[in-house]
Amino acid sequence: MFDVGFTELVLIGLVALLVVGPERLPELVRTAGRWIGRAQRVARELRSELERDVGTRELTQLQRDITSNTLNQSITDEPAPPPAPKGPGQA
Repeated sequence: MFDVGFTELVLIGLVALLVVGPERLPELVRTAGRWIGRAQRVARELRSELERDVGTRELTQLQRDITSNTLNQSITDEPAPPPAPKGPGQA
């Protein structure tokens, strides 16, 4: 999604070091790591919920299709008459 290379990360680290200072930088990195972890967890949960919802919708639609086709066929189709018995000499 975001294409961040090594040089960009180094530049961000240097700017953070200059702005925050060396004393507070470890705390800042730890806090940022926690927030990134929470964001990833929320994204993962959201993705799994959406996949589960889509799967449920597909199964419900399939069930409706099967039920409606079976009922329509049984209502509109008349049973076929049994085949006539074949006598001797008829193939």
